[in-house]
Parts: sequence; C-alpha cells; structure tokens
Amino acid sequence: MAVKYQRKFKIFAVIVFLFAIIIGTLGVYAESDHVNDSYSVAMSSFSELLPPTPTDENVGAVYLYNVENAFVLHEKNAEEVIFPASTVKIMSGLIACDLLGSRLGESVTVTSSMLAGSYGRSMQLTEGEEIRIQDLLFGFICGGYNDAATAIATICDGSVAAFVERMNKTAERFGMDATNYTNPTGLHEDAMVTSARDTAILAREAYKSSLYMQICSAKDYTVPATNISEKRYFTSRNALISGSNQSYFNGYCKGMNAGATDEGGFCAVTVWEKGGASNICVVMGGKELPEEGINYTYRYANSLLSWVNSNFSYRRVYVAGDLLDTQAVAMTGISKSESQMLAGEDLLAYMPRALDVSRLTTACHYDSDPLTAPIAKGEAVGRVTVSFGGCVIGSARIVAGTEFGENGFLVFMNGFGEYLQSRAFAATLVCFVVLIIIYIRRVSVNGKRFNSQKPARRKRPKKRIF
Repeated sequence: MAVKYQRKFKIFAVIVFLFAIIIGTLGVYAESDHVNDSYSVAMSSFSELLPPTPTDENVGAVYLYNVENAFVLHEKNAEEVIFPASTVKIMSGLIACDLLGSRLGESVTVTSSMLAGSYGRSMQLTEGEEIRIQDLLFGFICGGYNDAATAIATICDGSVAAFVERMNKTAERFGMDATNYTNPTGLHEDAMVTSARDTAILAREAYKSSLYMQICSAKDYTVPATNISEKRYFTSRNALISGSNQSYFNGYCKGMNAGATDEGGFCAVTVWEKGGASNICVVMGGKELPEEGINYTYRYANSLLSWVNSNFSYRRVYVAGDLLDTQAVAMTGISKSESQMLAGEDLLAYMPRALDVSRLTTACHYDSDPLTAPIAKGEAVGRVTVSFGGCVIGSARIVAGTEFGENGFLVFMNGFGEYLQSRAFAATLVCFVVLIIIYIRRVSVNGKRFNSQKPARRKRPKKRIF
C-alpha cells in the first residue's frame, strides 16, 4: 500500500510543479505594460514663434493636423458638435473601397431598393441599368452623387440601414466619440452629427487607403455608356483639386471631399502634401455666397495652408551616423564595454521656421536598460527624440556603433538570477513547501497505520542453562 501511495504522490507532485511554473510565467507576462509610442504636440509650445492664423469669422470649425508627427497645427471649435454635410461620404467611401476593392470591374444591375431614399445631387441612375462598381464608386466619391452612394451601400450590406450600422461601428472603432451617422450621403438629418476633430480622425484613416485616395483625388471621370444611358462625364466637387474654379485651386491638395447643406454649411476636407509634410485640413460650417462667387470655406482653407507653408518646414536636426550617446553593454565578459550610439537615419523635425534648432532638447530612449550583448554593429537599439517645450516634434532610430558578442556563462547566470526573482520561482517554491508538508503528514499517518496493523511479536522464553 505504501508503495502504491508513493507512486500516486509523485505523479501529483509533478502535475502541481508544472502548474506552478505555468501560473508563475503567466504572472510575469501580466506585469508587462503596453507601450504607446505615439507622440502628440500642443501648439501652445510654438505660439511664441508664430504669427496669428488667418481670420476665420466666416467658418464654423477648423482642424489642421500633421500626419507624420501626429500633432495639431491649428484648431477652432474642434470638439463642437456640428452637422457633417457631405463629409459623411468620406466614411461611406472608405468602407466601400475596403469592401469592394476587389470587385471594381464587376457589373451590377440597379434596383429600386438601391435608389430608395436618395434625392438631391443625382447621377441619374435608372432601375434596370447595368453599371460597373468602379463607376458607382467614382460617382459618389468623386462626383458626390447621392444615388450612387445609396446604390453602393446596398451592394455592400444588402440595405442602407445595415450599411449605416457598419458606418457607426467603424466610427466607434476609430474613436470618433462625437459622431453619429444616419445615412451614407450626408443629406441633413438632425440626428446625424460629428465634430471637426472626428472628421480629421476619419480623414487620417481614409488617407491610409490607396484606392480611396486615388478616387477622391481624381479631378474628373467618365462613366462609359451603359445599356440605358450614354456616357457620363463629371468633375470633382472639391474645387481645391478639380480646378473648376481657379480662384480656389491648390496644386498641393489631394482629395478628399467637399459639399454643403443648409444646416451644416459648406464643408471641405483635403490633404495638403508639400516638402515631405502631409497636413489634413478640415474646414466646416463655412459661408457660401454663390451670387458673389465667394466660398469662405475654400478661401479660408487656402489661407490657412499658405500660413502653414510660410511658417513650418521639415528641418534636419541629425544626419545618419551622427554620434548621439555612449552606452555600456552588459554580458560581454569585458571589463569596460561601451558602444557609440549613432543616428540610424536623418532626423527631420517638422517645426516653425523661426525656431532655433539649438533650443531643441534631445533624449535617447533605449529598448533595454542596460543594453546587453550580443549587439551587432548597425543594430537598432532604441529611438532618439527631439522636443521643444516638453513636446516631441521628431524621432529617429538609434543604432549601435560597435559590435559585442555575449559571454555564455554570464548570460546563464543572469538568466538564473532572473528566474530566482520571478513569480514562476516563487510559485514553484510555495508549491514545493506545501508538497513537503503534505508528504511528511502522509508518511507520518501511514507509518502509524502500518505499525498499528502489525501483530504483536511474542517474546521467546529464555532458556535455562543448567
């Protein structure tokens, strides 16, 4: 019985031991924190160096955002809840490009359900018309046609209602907290709202889609003849890129959308690309005086972008190979192991032209502390950042300037030391102590039981010797 019990106890001990290691290891991983390596910059840091922005009394809300460095260049009423007008088509267009990008050449037949609820600006689609998906996408993204938008929404999700639900879920995923969509066209409904900041977030995501940017940046488009209609030709509604009004054309603008409703005013969203910078410009709730040929949204957008061009540029702070720092390297087995830390690439910072580079603060952030061998020459070991007023405005890779091999014995001892300090070892030790206690108690109990079952030994009578 004792042998059988000991065998079961050994199996139990092994299971508990392995369980302790697993639990301990999970505990170690749970301690690691998610690292957010994105940088944001408050424009207040630059205010002393910049002239005032252009007068904006004829527009409602503004958001100007630098994509590469993730900071705001200018904002006005950015969080205010407003009506989105045609900027809704950025969301519906982005989703459509994602879902239908592989079906551009496919022809579909227009049905009555595709056109239901569509009014206003129209591509003049007709029930029974056979047309390519590509032509519908250009129709509502480039031309701004509402019937093309509802047709695409129905193709994507079977109904406009299901597509709108997808739009709202996508907005929630993007972090557009002030936004609620009720249709894919931008036609006014009191419940459909957004903010300039949310619109900039949407534009940032749309800027990542090459298909969407290709379509929304087209100046014009021709739809081939169909079974019902002759060929259609239209130009982009966005005068910043189409050149339909040379007063507002800007050769550095790409896409995205422009349009108006009585309640939302005139809204325009574009990406301004110049000198390595990509700036998203959102101007909403602007006034339009068609009879006088004045569109204050376009006028202000161009004035604001001109202000950026005059006051901001990318400037080189470090050249690839520049010495940044010297750092000790552990686990080499050499008494003094130091490596030069070099800029792995040119560090370009987007900053005011008036800012003296000598006023920037440099900081090196390493992947581990201390750095440990093996390290190859040219291996990336961290990032260097430059900041002004406590705000990061640029970063680049740090690479090692010297190669170091590892000392095997030191690596083993270091790993063993880390294990002794880990949760896995603590959990294992606790389980081991518990098992020892259980084992001692079991052995003690079984020993007493075994002895109690033994028959009493008779004492042999002593023989007398005569």
